[in-house]
Amino acid sequence: MKIPSDINSDFNSRTGSAEPAIAVRALTDIDGNVGETYILGASDRLVFYSAKIANDFTCHSLTYGEIQEIDVSEDRPFAYLGFRSSDQVTRLKCARYDIDDLLQIKHAWEQSGGGADVAVTPGTTSVGRSESPYIALSAAIHALIKADASKSPEEEKKRELIIGDPELIRKGIEYCNQREVDQLIIDLNADLSQPQKLCLIANLLEVAMIDGVLTGNEKALIEKMREAFGLQTDEVNNIFDVLVVKNKLKIFG
Repeated sequence: MKIPSDINSDFNSRTGSAEPAIAVRALTDIDGNVGETYILGASDRLVFYSAKIANDFTCHSLTYGEIQEIDVSEDRPFAYLGFRSSDQVTRLKCARYDIDDLLQIKHAWEQSGGGADVAVTPGTTSVGRSESPYIALSAAIHALIKADASKSPEEEKKRELIIGDPELIRKGIEYCNQREVDQLIIDLNADLSQPQKLCLIANLLEVAMIDGVLTGNEKALIEKMREAFGLQTDEVNNIFDVLVVKNKLKIFG
């Protein structure tokens, strides 16, 4: 893959490497917007050169030690690289033919010690360093769908749109089904950052309201998570109010 000369020069000055050991071009910027990201691997770090469409590139450098987890998945015709650090969660969309290079990135991170084992209760799936926060979100959505006795197909479809990857949906269902609701909430609270928890609640509200009805069981589960996550009632109510307005599509006739 041809790397722009200015990016290659900056990479050399940052890492001392003449060229990256691994190079992949993602189809979005680092925040998931339309754009591109060059993912360049050195012996001890990943360097991301990211640009939203019509904008300049910005550089994000993370040592393997700073990356708390890496997840590689595919959903043809795309492959995905997800990673989490202490202050960032990112999922980059790449071409399917880059899957081997993405797996090489994950292997390099694991070899550096980034894939250290996480304590797990025997027989259960973890959302620790070896898995994606998307599995946590998928598990929470599945718990919500289970709480809604009507099993709305609209909620199932909304989950597919939010998670995207069928394998992450499958892992989320498995993770949810292995735990009682109270234990699930405890584990989610331990594994996710505060911004992730707020985002999770927002997505749960959107799934719950997609069929036009927020049932008592759904409301009780969301409220239980809100309290456990330490989120303010006003934060959640503001999201709810926006979704109520958003879903009033009948006003368009």
